[in-house]
Amino acid sequence: MEGLQSTPALPWAVPEAVVGQQPAESQELTYLPIHNVGLRLGIQIEVQWEVEHEDKDDDSEEVKIKWWKATVCEQEVSPTAPTQSSHHVHGVPDSIYQLRYEAGEGFPDQTCNISFLSDHWLMDHSIGEEMAWRLAGDSWEPEEEVEEASEEEQDHLTHHLRENRLSPAFLSEIDGLDNGDGTITFKGMSEEQRKRNRQQFVQEATSFMSGFSAAQQASLGEGIATILNEIPRILERICPSEAGRDLIDEDVQKAFSELHDIMGLKRRK
Repeated sequence: MEGLQSTPALPWAVPEAVVGQQPAESQELTYLPIHNVGLRLGIQIEVQWEVEHEDKDDDSEEVKIKWWKATVCEQEVSPTAPTQSSHHVHGVPDSIYQLRYEAGEGFPDQTCNISFLSDHWLMDHSIGEEMAWRLAGDSWEPEEEVEEASEEEQDHLTHHLRENRLSPAFLSEIDGLDNGDGTITFKGMSEEQRKRNRQQFVQEATSFMSGFSAAQQASLGEGIATILNEIPRILERICPSEAGRDLIDEDVQKAFSELHDIMGLKRRK
């Protein structure tokens, strides 16, 4: 990587056009004095930033996480000075402090006004955003937000598996064999064949989910486990093996309809 972008995503690079803009929604906040979060004036902390790097060879950009070291200082401007934040604020009037960022990676040392919200979050008044902080040298990291798969994505998964219900891999999970005419017959299957088919099924499901985030894949994986556990039970009830008839397409449709109800999903129209 060569050099840094001329307009980096740091507090001292906020465009003038941003000044005065208000957040879309106001929020109740409490600004805390530093002793409430275990700090003192002159102590060093680290604030989490996203820094944009530019590769001059291919004009691509890369965003990396940077814990920027800064010193907590007394505020040098009036606490009533306007900021970009329009949050409803509670707390003592002198709970706005100044952070002095160290120079590094092509950036000069800079200062900005902040207020502490908790032992790991602060409000940066220069951009009106809440940011993660930690003591200098600490290894704390903010927890990633878990994004669950939406109902539409879960529904897409069951629809995909239903459309591929006659594949050998999927049929191995309902202990049946394709007759080649849209029907399925329950038959015994060797454990070796079941293992091979299960591996194929996992590969198919993995390929299908590759476009989703890790959190969404985990959620969809739970959906697959539900499908594998519930489908055989539902199909056996709809078409008992002792009934002596083949499982037909309509049976599979009914089974997936019940599966939607079990998983709490909306039916595909």
